[in-house]
Amino acid sequence: KILFGSQIVDYMIVVFTNGDAFDDGDTLDDYLEDCPEFQEILKECDDRKVLFDNRRNISEFKKEKQVQDLLNLVEQISRKNNGKSYMADLTLELKENEVTFEEKQKQIEAMKGSSSKQEISQVKKEVEKSYNEMLHGIKEKISNQLKESLRDVKEQLAKAQVAREETEKKMGEIQKLSSDEIRKLREQLNKAESETASLRRELNKKCSVL
Repeated sequence: KILFGSQIVDYMIVVFTNGDAFDDGDTLDDYLEDCPEFQEILKECDDRKVLFDNRRNISEFKKEKQVQDLLNLVEQISRKNNGKSYMADLTLELKENEVTFEEKQKQIEAMKGSSSKQEISQVKKEVEKSYNEMLHGIKEKISNQLKESLRDVKEQLAKAQVAREETEKKMGEIQKLSSDEIRKLREQLNKAESETASLRRELNKKCSVL
C-alpha cells in the first residue's frame, strides 16, 4: 500500500504455494487461523486467495481447477472495477498518444506524393518532437509516483525507527525499575534476616539467664 497506494488492495490476489504439504484434513483456512497478519491482508482484499500445489505429479484435473480459481478471481476483480486496470489513466494516455502518433504517420505517408522532402522532413521532426515530449511526460509521471512512494516508505521507516527507539527506551526504564525494585527487596530481605538473627541472639541470652 505504501508503494502502490491504498487502492492496490482492490486489485490484489494473495497466492499461496506448497498446498500439497498440508496433512490430510488440514486446510489453508485452518493454517491461517494462527496468522492474524495474513487475516488482516485477506480482509482488505475481500479474501481473494488461491492455493497452488508444488509437486509435478499433481493431477491435471486439480491443476486446471487451481488455475481456474485464479482466473475466476481475476474476472471478479475486473467486474468489481468495471474492467478498469490499476494504472488505467496512464494506459489510456498511452493509447491516445499512440493513436495520435499513428495518425501523424499516415499524414506523412500521404504527403509523399504532394509535398517536398523539406516539408515532409519538417513534419517528421514535429512528430518526433511531440512523441518525445509525450514519452518524457509519462516518464516524469512515473518518476514522480515512485519518488512519492519512496518518500512515504522512508517516512514510515523513520516512524518505525522512532517507535522502536521509544520502545527500547521504555524497556530500559522498565528494566531499571525492575532492577531497583529487586535491589530494594534484597535489602529488605537482608535487613529482615539481620533483625531476625538479632532477635534470636537476644532470646538466647534471656533463656541462658533463666
